[in-house]
Amino acid sequence: MNIVFVLDTSESMNYGSPKKIDQALSTVFRIFKELSPENYATIIVFESIAEAILPPTPIKDVDLEKIRSEMITRGVTCLSAGIKKGLDMLNEGDTFVLLTDARPNLSLDRSGGFEGSIKLEYEAVNLLGERSIRFNFYAIAVGEDAFTYTLKKMAERVNGSFSLVEDFRGLNEKPKESIVKEEYENLTVSGIPAELPTAQPTWTKESQVLHVAIVSNDIYEEYKVSRKAILINPANGREARVALLPISSELLEDYRKRRSKIVKLVENNERILLDKTYRDFLNTEATGKKVKLLILK
Repeated sequence: MNIVFVLDTSESMNYGSPKKIDQALSTVFRIFKELSPENYATIIVFESIAEAILPPTPIKDVDLEKIRSEMITRGVTCLSAGIKKGLDMLNEGDTFVLLTDARPNLSLDRSGGFEGSIKLEYEAVNLLGERSIRFNFYAIAVGEDAFTYTLKKMAERVNGSFSLVEDFRGLNEKPKESIVKEEYENLTVSGIPAELPTAQPTWTKESQVLHVAIVSNDIYEEYKVSRKAILINPANGREARVALLPISSELLEDYRKRRSKIVKLVENNERILLDKTYRDFLNTEATGKKVKLLILK
């Protein structure tokens, strides 16, 4: 059996604490430990393009430390390129393991795209469903700002498995169950403060930081225990993982002075501040600008 690892190495994977790329590589290492030495592994990395850095190779002959030391994160994200390359390496009964934050900003034909584009999600999900052979599929969401809805749709399309990277327990075990600790409904969406890098319009700024939402101090206190939060648009069911920042953050001192009315609404758990990638991905502009926030244990 061949295990095809498809690993996102775009620039956005170099952010987070721990870094997303380190979380992804740790998961690959964990899977290797449970495999038979006679199994084969293939490793594909993708950013704007995809390439096989490890052709099908017996597990016993793979030098993972060398692969880790040579791993580079760079460029924009063409999720569909990674999916296509992974599918090309599959045979009947093989296993496909996708590790990504699922935040594409480039289409397969390289004609364009932007982070949060639903069109790019459709492209990747539909591409995965085109392969007619039977294979095992694992979609692992890496990072606190992963677009989980995309990965869940992929798993559903091929009857596969979805997991947050922290909840992944291996190929032969079900992921840890997500349990909701707190739920905040009817949060009105406003844009992110200009003081934060993700408020800037260019993809270069968007891809170089972890994406966050601004919430009340009370919500942040609940969140920081597990650092697992999910945004949901109840009007269409779309969801995304999100990192949270309290409205009291030092970064927002000037914003609190400028926008005292909005700050008060955030403090009262009536409003949440989101960057454009989340607003586009959740399609909040078209559905009433209301979201639900789940804090997981």
